[in-house]
Amino acid sequence: TAQMAGTHLYHTHVNDDFQMDKGLHGVLIIDPAGEAAKPDVDALYEMGSFKIGGSDNENVFTLDGKACPEAPALRVSKGSKILLRLVNASAEESHVMHLHGYTFKIVALDGNPLARPYQANTVNLGPSQTADVEFTADNPGLWMFHCHILDHLINPGPAGDGSDTQIADMGGLMTFVEVVDWKNPKPDYLAAGSVSAESICK
Repeated sequence: TAQMAGTHLYHTHVNDDFQMDKGLHGVLIIDPAGEAAKPDVDALYEMGSFKIGGSDNENVFTLDGKACPEAPALRVSKGSKILLRLVNASAEESHVMHLHGYTFKIVALDGNPLARPYQANTVNLGPSQTADVEFTADNPGLWMFHCHILDHLINPGPAGDGSDTQIADMGGLMTFVEVVDWKNPKPDYLAAGSVSAESICK
C-alpha cells in the first residue's frame, strides 16, 4: 500500500537492548509506485550503538557498522540532488545528526512523507526512528556529518573518555560529505572542523 512506501527499520522487541545491539534488525526501503522524481544520490546511514567493557550504557557508536575513522564518507558532484536516509538502529540512545555547510530539508519521518517538509541542519532521531533529508550539493567542500551529542563521537580507546588535560581520540558517529566541483578538481578548502586537507574519516 502507499502507506508502506518509505524508509523503515524492522527489529526485535524482545530483550531489545541486547538483541538490537547484536544485530537483530534491518532496514527496509520501499519506493512509491509510479514515476516519482529520484535524487541523483540516494544514501543510507544507519546509526548503531553497542555496549562493551561491561558498560551499562551503550558506549560504542557506528555509522553503517563502522566508527570514525572507518565510517563511510560520501563523495558527490556539485549540483547533485542528495537524499540521505537516516536510521537510528540504537536500542537506547538518541542521535542528533548534523551536517556542516548545509541546511537540508526534512522530507519524511518514520517512513511517512511530510505534508510540509521543513528546513534544519540537525535532526533528532530517537531509538528506531528514521528520517529522510534532502539537499542540493551546491557548496563545494569537505563537510563534517556527525552526531551532535558529542560523547557519541568518542569510542573507548587508549585515551579513554578524555579529560581537561587529555583529548580523547575521535571515533563513533562522524564522517564527511565531500562535494566536488569537477571543474576545480584540486580545491583549496580544509575539512570542516579539521586542521588537515585530508579527511580523517576517509
